[in-house]
Amino acid sequence: MSLVELFGETLHGAGGAEVATSTLAGSGRYVGLYFSAHWCPPCRSFTPKLAEFYKAFAKKNESKLEIVFVSSDRDQGEFDGYFKDMTWLSLPFSDRDRKEKLGEMFSVKGIPTFIILDSETGAIVCSEARDEVMDDPEGEDFPWKKIMALIELLGEKLQGAGGAEVETSSLCGSGRYVGLYFSAHWCPPCRKFTPKLAEFYEAFTKKNEGKLEIVFVSADGKLEEFDDYFKEMPWLSLPYADRDREGKLSTKFEVQGIPTFIILDSETGDVICSEARDEVMGDPEGANFPWKK
Repeated sequence: MSLVELFGETLHGAGGAEVATSTLAGSGRYVGLYFSAHWCPPCRSFTPKLAEFYKAFAKKNESKLEIVFVSSDRDQGEFDGYFKDMTWLSLPFSDRDRKEKLGEMFSVKGIPTFIILDSETGAIVCSEARDEVMDDPEGEDFPWKKIMALIELLGEKLQGAGGAEVETSSLCGSGRYVGLYFSAHWCPPCRKFTPKLAEFYEAFTKKNEGKLEIVFVSADGKLEEFDDYFKEMPWLSLPYADRDREGKLSTKFEVQGIPTFIILDSETGDVICSEARDEVMGDPEGANFPWKK
């Protein structure tokens, strides 16, 4: 999800200046989401430490990090009094709906919370950056990347249309899901189910952008068979050359036959629904998605 989709077109800068959200995006750049409020004592204790880190880090790494304050202050006056001491940007205080959505999207359970995002993809790089600021005040190990469960499962990169590489981390996020589709062109039931899955996927993602991505795990015997089959699919794929990983995934998820469609939580890699093929057939609108068991 892009930064503009997350924050809107503009952010709030010093003195009320508007800053285009798009200016924060770029390769090798990061955005820190700072959920905080003036009424919260731990927040008031952490904010000066975050400011010290930010000032020193920005001096050595110009433009590599921008912080966006997401306020839980109770009114505009409290926000103004707190934000005036900050040297970074803020979500406009008036955008309460977006503030709530960000809190839900990133599973914020309490404040202060500091989260690092990739500025190009919006994917979470570090969900516990508050601890990292305290433990690594010089930012020597920034951006404090954590090996996400999905990357451990699928590898760093997936294959998109036309052979394009897609970062697996871009699929991760709170409230987002990944469907593993074990299938092959030589399998008649697979060829019958794939068009139905494609219909479901296209309709569902149109209404729920970013909530689901499917990854094809091919059991095709040859690269040519894979290529012919994958070109019919509107989703991503495990690279065909990664045969070892295909075997390990089949073993891990106890795939007994194909087609098999499994829904995973994108953050934890946990199985949400192991029989999603049946759910697609029984709930083609996805009204009860993610079909939690």
